[in-house]
Amino acid sequence: MPRANAICLGLDTLNMVGRGAFNVGISGGTKAELSEDDLGWAYSCTKRGKPHLIKGLAALRRVYAARRWEEVTEHADYLVPLAYSGLVLSEAAAMVVRPKPLMMAWGFHDGDLFLLGTMADGVFVRKFTVPEA
Repeated sequence: MPRANAICLGLDTLNMVGRGAFNVGISGGTKAELSEDDLGWAYSCTKRGKPHLIKGLAALRRVYAARRWEEVTEHADYLVPLAYSGLVLSEAAAMVVRPKPLMMAWGFHDGDLFLLGTMADGVFVRKFTVPEA
């Protein structure tokens, strides 16, 4: 999405298994009103890209979803995918070479979204924060 000024990466942890598995959807927008304080722009990103599978996230889920951990992993299905994908996606964004300004958000495709980072003058600055549980 070379013309986008905003990209939203939406987590979907319900489709990580089987043929066509994915856990990250991507959408972008070219007319987003960007603000770090208001991520309403993320909902105006309508151009869709191909979904992706972060394999490490699927592998992590197999571990923390095991029956033997169920007593201590009450919030794991929220916190682990959010934190792990934030690390992976912000590292990937930092490798992108792009002269145009860009704002990126990430979070759950059907809920909470957070600012991942901004790009200006070819430099990606992480804004990655995970809310307190």
